[in-house]
Amino acid sequence: IGFSQSLLSQLEESKDRFLAGEEDDDVGWQVPLSGSDVVLIHLARALIYNPEVLVMNRPTARLPESTSTLVIKLIDEFVKNKGVELSNTDVWRRRPRTAFVSFVRLQGVRAAD
Repeated sequence: IGFSQSLLSQLEESKDRFLAGEEDDDVGWQVPLSGSDVVLIHLARALIYNPEVLVMNRPTARLPESTSTLVIKLIDEFVKNKGVELSNTDVWRRRPRTAFVSFVRLQGVRAAD
């Protein structure tokens, strides 16, 4: 969606060390994350949990405009497809998803129903 390059490289390095069976003593996780990265990580955690009801307060407030647009589309997909990144063939079997979201940006308000 729009994670910073430093976070992505940090995750990739940790994954490689883990798969190689190396100890992870000096991970470098002491580097603080940007506000955008924190918001995106929380959003990812919420979507992975795949709740039936998702409540978010201003999820795009700290994100750049381009990333904000993607997040709004992702929330819309979550509600319409009753989950994210799932096959469209068995949507009718899944329980409905609802998202209560407050937006600061006009594009989020326009996307709401």
